[in-house]
Amino acid sequence: MVVGGADTAGGRHAFSWTKDGGLRDLGTLSGYDEAQAYGVSARGDVIVGAAQKADGQTRAFRWTRTVGMVSMGTLGGPSSSAFATSSFGDVVVGWADLTNPTDEEQPTDEEQPTDE
Repeated sequence: MVVGGADTAGGRHAFSWTKDGGLRDLGTLSGYDEAQAYGVSARGDVIVGAAQKADGQTRAFRWTRTVGMVSMGTLGGPSSSAFATSSFGDVVVGWADLTNPTDEEQPTDEEQPTDE
């Protein structure tokens, strides 16, 4: 099985491909503009990846034939992505942006790095 992303009339969608089944459009998460699949379980029944909004915000997803594409949420920050899954699809690894800066958390002029 091969997974990835393909441009469609409706935007970039995650896909899977098998020799017997051909190309399958997995779509994207509701409210997101595009999606890309990055990993697949050994049996091919779980696919993981990320969906993205126009503003760049991403959300990790997990796809199965019976449930479809489901958001995996974040760890409190604005974005997440899933890159791989275990043989059985029960463990997913990826990335999450934990930053969610507010005005109080922005560095002051004195804290900004310099070339000095």
